[in-house]
Amino acid sequence: MLNLLLMLELFLEFMGTALSKICHEQKTQILSKHQQQALIEQELVRCFTNIKNQNDKNSSQCEQVWDGVMCWPPVEHGTTSVQQCPRYIHKFKPDGFATRICLENGDWFFHPELNKTWTNYSGCVGNNTDNQSLVPDVIQEHMPRMQIFYNIGYGISLVSLLVAVILMIYFRKLHCQRNTVHINMFISFILRSIICFIKDIDITPEVYYSSTIEGETSFGQAWMCKSVYVIFYYVLTANFMWIFVEGLFLHTFVLSTKYNVSRHIYRTFLILGWCVPLLSVIPWVIVRYMFENTLCWNTMDNRFFWIIKGPIMVTCIINLVFFINIIRVLYTKLNAAHTKDPNKYRKLARSTLVLIPLFGVYYAVFIAVPICMDPKLEVIWMYSEMFFNSFQGFAVALLFCFMNGEVQTEIRNDWQGQRMIFRKTNLSRSKPFVRSNHDIS
Repeated sequence: MLNLLLMLELFLEFMGTALSKICHEQKTQILSKHQQQALIEQELVRCFTNIKNQNDKNSSQCEQVWDGVMCWPPVEHGTTSVQQCPRYIHKFKPDGFATRICLENGDWFFHPELNKTWTNYSGCVGNNTDNQSLVPDVIQEHMPRMQIFYNIGYGISLVSLLVAVILMIYFRKLHCQRNTVHINMFISFILRSIICFIKDIDITPEVYYSSTIEGETSFGQAWMCKSVYVIFYYVLTANFMWIFVEGLFLHTFVLSTKYNVSRHIYRTFLILGWCVPLLSVIPWVIVRYMFENTLCWNTMDNRFFWIIKGPIMVTCIINLVFFINIIRVLYTKLNAAHTKDPNKYRKLARSTLVLIPLFGVYYAVFIAVPICMDPKLEVIWMYSEMFFNSFQGFAVALLFCFMNGEVQTEIRNDWQGQRMIFRKTNLSRSKPFVRSNHDIS
């Protein structure tokens, strides 16, 4: 017991040291290509809003302008405007400065070779010796490998889940409420894998910028990009909801003496899985359209994203409670039925490992860990999170279909039946053809 407490103390000390390296105020999250584009578009909207609200124009100043990356306020003729480098551009130094020259004639400096007005961003790039880059080097080094790992995981999950659904539907003896709940959860994982692949395709529409006030920016058609992210968040929420439904179903089954649930409860499960996510996604769409209708809804502003994230966190916490209670019940039953069974703890451990991917217990751990941490620890954590997220579908299909005794029996019986039919067909073809006397005559 003393050794166990000592190990627990050392573990807590290690986690406290690791997680004490919380990000400073200047630490920012890693941005994807689409998130970076969305932040640029937000700045663009703010810039042109300020331009439109300016009623009085000073003839002694260069007019406010958007250069495609930053918004430059009016400055006096013959001066150089200096601004801190934007934090939403990859590999820009957040402590660097960009400059833009306002000429004596009231025009911004025009670059003859580029044939357009020009901003000097040389102070924002280069060697970053103070370790304050937007994305730490150790994370940038691993990002391509993480993307490959991510694609492999979701690809394997997608194929295995498709096979699992086909098997569950093909064999009629497997048609029951329990397996139907499994099929719905499999479908939610399939949709999640597909929408993750679609989301990674470059669907952000082109944005054409203008360096003059008269030349309004053209946003193009952004409905496709917005639709993809709306579908993505609906599918993600539905996937978590079906994980919750599976946990609720199993919890009800373990604590109940009845084998099957009533049709009324089953309909409730369907509504929880596919309809309840709309109660969070639709309000989020309305809020984004009214208050943050940027070109592509791919940013996760905490003010609005909690509309989606909140219900997901609640389901994860409830599933964790279900998981603990089921383990408690299994432990009680094993103690009662197999008091002297030396393998009872092994059986309990096996049951626990099976339930972990079903209940998504690790999601509760991901919620508890702070977003910002030491870069090296963050790389390990990102690999772990990506592994569980991308391979969870494969684990669920493996545990609840391919390793299911009923499914294996049906596959075995079907295979033996097909072999018997094949043998009979070959035997009938191999028999010699004997002509009768009527044929001879």
